[in-house]
Amino acid sequence: MRIDKLQFEVSKSPLKPFIVPLKDSWPTDLKPKHYSYYVLTEIYGIELKNGEEGVAENIGFIESTFIDIVKIEHANDSVYNVFNAISEDMSSAYNTLTESNRFSSKFVGKHKNILSLETIHIKDEYSNVAKSVITNIDNILFHSLGLKIGCIIMIPLAFYVPKENDQTIIKSVNGHDIDTILRSYMYKLGYKEITDSDFLYINTDYR
Repeated sequence: MRIDKLQFEVSKSPLKPFIVPLKDSWPTDLKPKHYSYYVLTEIYGIELKNGEEGVAENIGFIESTFIDIVKIEHANDSVYNVFNAISEDMSSAYNTLTESNRFSSKFVGKHKNILSLETIHIKDEYSNVAKSVITNIDNILFHSLGLKIGCIIMIPLAFYVPKENDQTIIKSVNGHDIDTILRSYMYKLGYKEITDSDFLYINTDYR
């Protein structure tokens, strides 16, 4: 199918923390699910025929975690506790993005809120649209859900499944490690390394 138009179906739901804090380790009124969300962006390709739109075909999806920093700060709650409750990776992200418990303006833009890209899957035959989708994910989420994003982060861990529903997972292509390939690809889209961490980031103020 030739893709003439992209369409997105976006949904969000409260994120259930992977790490359950010990009793009394934070105030009982601080619930991470109030501030963090699982966001699913379904990607559809549409072919135009004689000026008419054909049937939309699902060509991939992006799974991400949205953390509402503005809401946490407005409620005077602990940003660190929210990150720490989600996962070890997010706890590490907090430490890499902050200086003296404040987000560094080097990493985080004026909108403050953080988006962590967890899974990016686009069918092989439509990989040419990946750049457009990834580059515009903050705009897609703003126009669909009203989410304002100051920083996008990710850990570039890649794998390749040669066929749909195939259990085979390939970690190298033509002798090249695909984690390295993904990292190089994200550099081309403007992402940068955070020193001494596994994360890449982009400050949305400087896109």
